[in-house]
Amino acid sequence: MRPFGSDRVRVRDDGAIVLACRMPKEGWEARVAKTLTRSEHPGTAILWENAYYEVIDITTLANSIEYTLAPWSEQHTMRVSMAYDDASEARRAADRRDIERRVKGRRTATIFGFLTGHLPAAVQDQLAHETGTNAPLLTMFSAIPELAVAGLYMRMFLTFRTGEGPMPPLWFMLLAAYLALDGAIRGGSAFLSGRPLGSIFGIIGYAIYWMMTPKRTQRIAPLAAPRGEGTFRVEVSADVQLIDSFAMREPFFTLLPANEQARLAERFDYDYRRHASSIAIGILIIALIGVVSSLHSRAFISLIVAGYLAAEQLFRLTQLSARPVGSVIGFAIRPMAKKFL
Repeated sequence: MRPFGSDRVRVRDDGAIVLACRMPKEGWEARVAKTLTRSEHPGTAILWENAYYEVIDITTLANSIEYTLAPWSEQHTMRVSMAYDDASEARRAADRRDIERRVKGRRTATIFGFLTGHLPAAVQDQLAHETGTNAPLLTMFSAIPELAVAGLYMRMFLTFRTGEGPMPPLWFMLLAAYLALDGAIRGGSAFLSGRPLGSIFGIIGYAIYWMMTPKRTQRIAPLAAPRGEGTFRVEVSADVQLIDSFAMREPFFTLLPANEQARLAERFDYDYRRHASSIAIGILIIALIGVVSSLHSRAFISLIVAGYLAAEQLFRLTQLSARPVGSVIGFAIRPMAKKFL
């Protein structure tokens, strides 16, 4: 029987197979013997070179672990089955490497928590997802040095008040005040809400790194929202975008000439009656306010313009029930309607 990887195999005098391994194999469980209070449970069924074996015993040694296997007995029901071959051992090795990488990353992220806790919240969440790090704890760790700087300023200020030292500089006072506020807000928020929160320094530093890295598309953007907090967006086709754009501008299209409104009705679901009256009434109110204001200030040009608009809207309101009527303001609307005509 051929072992795989660094495993070693030997056959005992009683016919049992002993597989010596450097690392334990996840999922391999030994047989549970029968007692007065429980029935016997067979060990894990192992498929090895087209034959099934039962794990009957597991012995842990100083530098290795030994699995004792015996041919599978037909009287047992096979509940759990695992393969022992090149592919399965390669997967186990890859899983162990992944676990080692995550453990190493978690230790590094935690040790340097006073720095990693300043990173954007989305980046801290990614670190937590990849390494198992406690992201809110990183934020709280990073707040400690900020509060320490504020404490140092207070000590210097008290020394100055007692006449034992110079007055701290103004820039240091402002820096300490900002760091104290930032540390208190971020640390308190992480403690109360259980969510990480980056600082302005971490966001700026990460943004510089993100802009300089050649694999920018594979990194999280500096201002990206954390998982579960972003806005869900559905990609829509160009036709849907055109229809939505038309719907947003439709009320103003009632000011276009009647022939252009007719073309819009042929191409889109356009009916001038939906918005024409409300738009005309709105312009009429503004025009009347302009008339009163112009009379009060004796601005005759403004009075003429406002009076014309008021008269035009009154005329339009009398005709809109029967047909679309444009406005002199239509020339200002035509640029936004050009792609729809």
